[in-house]
Amino acid sequence: MIEIRLPYDDVFLRAEVPSRNLLGVFAPNGVSRPTGKTQREIVREALASPISSPRLVELARGKKKMVVITSDHTRPVPSGIIMPLILEEARRGNPEMDVTILVATGFHRATTQPELIAKFGERAILNLLIRRSSRIVLKRKMNNEIQRESSFQHRDQAA
Repeated sequence: MIEIRLPYDDVFLRAEVPSRNLLGVFAPNGVSRPTGKTQREIVREALASPISSPRLVELARGKKKMVVITSDHTRPVPSGIIMPLILEEARRGNPEMDVTILVATGFHRATTQPELIAKFGERAILNLLIRRSSRIVLKRKMNNEIQRESSFQHRDQAA
C-alpha cells in the first residue's frame, strides 16, 4: 500500500492505494518558479509593469466604478494576497471609486460569507460589494457593519 495525500478544501485527505493500482502521482510542471521574491513582491511588480496596458492606477483615474472578476472558493488562487494589492493600486488612482468584486462561480454552489472572508481577507472586503452572479452576497458598509442583503439566500438556507 502507498499512502497519498489529496488536497481537499483547506486540508489534506489521506488515502492508501495498492501499489499495483497506482500509476503515479502527477503534478503540473512549472507552477513554482523560485525567484527569491515573495508572492506580494511578484504581484506588486506585475501591477507596476503591465503588459500592453497602462497601469491600473492610471486606468482608475476619473472612473466612478470598477468591477474585478475573480475565481471562486474552488480555485487555489492566493486572492488574499492579490486582491488587496489590486485594490490598493486602483484606489491610488481614485480613492472614491465604487468597487464590486464579481465571483465567477460558473456551475459551482454559491460562495458563503465565511469563504469570501477567508479567500479575500477581512481588510480587502472593506467598503466593497461582492457578487455571485446577479445576487449580492456580502456588503460592508462605511461604518464596518456587515449586512446581508435581503435578496441573498444561500442554498443551505432555502426552505
